[in-house]
Amino acid sequence: MKTCLVILMLALTGCSSTGVVPMDKNTYMVAKRSAQLGFGPADGPKADVYREAKEFCAKQNKEVETVALNMTDSGFARPARAELQFRCIDANGPDLKGAKLIKDVESRMKPARKSDVDDLPSEKYKSHQKAYALVIGIEQYRQKLPSADFAAHDAKIMSEYLTKVLGYPEENVITLTNEQASIGDFIKYFEKWLPNHVEKDSTVFVYYSGHGTPNPNTMDAYIVPYDGDPTFIEQTGYSLTRMYNTLAKLPAKEIVVVLDSCFSGAGGRSVLAKGARPIVISVENPVLLSQKIVVIAASSGDQISSTYEEKGHGLFTYFILFSRV
Repeated sequence: MKTCLVILMLALTGCSSTGVVPMDKNTYMVAKRSAQLGFGPADGPKADVYREAKEFCAKQNKEVETVALNMTDSGFARPARAELQFRCIDANGPDLKGAKLIKDVESRMKPARKSDVDDLPSEKYKSHQKAYALVIGIEQYRQKLPSADFAAHDAKIMSEYLTKVLGYPEENVITLTNEQASIGDFIKYFEKWLPNHVEKDSTVFVYYSGHGTPNPNTMDAYIVPYDGDPTFIEQTGYSLTRMYNTLAKLPAKEIVVVLDSCFSGAGGRSVLAKGARPIVISVENPVLLSQKIVVIAASSGDQISSTYEEKGHGLFTYFILFSRV
């Protein structure tokens, strides 16, 4: 009986890894389960699988390219788990320009067009271990709102610039697209993941591409999550005020927020509750008087943001990428 209890205790409290397992030619898998039970994110196992993958590829003088990342948060009697599928690519070869595969590709999304900014520049910045990013692109919505064309592609390419060019570690960059960007995900990553990771002297980059909407009662601007409903935006949206206040509490030395969205309800990447009228609304906030936060927005007041059809990106995002972020 004692032996059974010991085995059970190890199963519940010990952490385990599969090690690196080959899947097919030059594609590998590693999975990690956390030692901790209770409700929480799978950030620890995620960092562990990336560390194992990097060590494995480094022995070949190569770098990690993510093929797929699947994570399960811990819950009641369930440890957190992360599974990474990856390739080892030549750091100086053409494979480095290959796109990271995004699991969330929907047939109803507007096909992304090949653009000049989709080819990553050859220069690469030194890795910055304290650089963190939250990149969000929502093109399709559960409430059947108008499509925010190319928003998911915007986020995908932005993440590639951060990790392949600007020196952000892959494990420090969270990319959320479409159904991965629900209101629960906004709360989880803004209010839990960032505070749990960002430390003194860190830099934080927040990018959002998708719909915004105004609250005509409070004059607040809201980001519309995948499951957001403009008619009930206070309950289903994520306000810029809430986001700015959350970011202001971080100990980071610098925070940059890029919004390829508009919040007037006048069209473009903006939506309105049925029966509401477009209004002039500010995307700024008093906390921006803090010297560490900079907001770069595609539009302000009663302006609208739009897409660059020929390039397959939001107009604002295209020129951000064109300037190499």
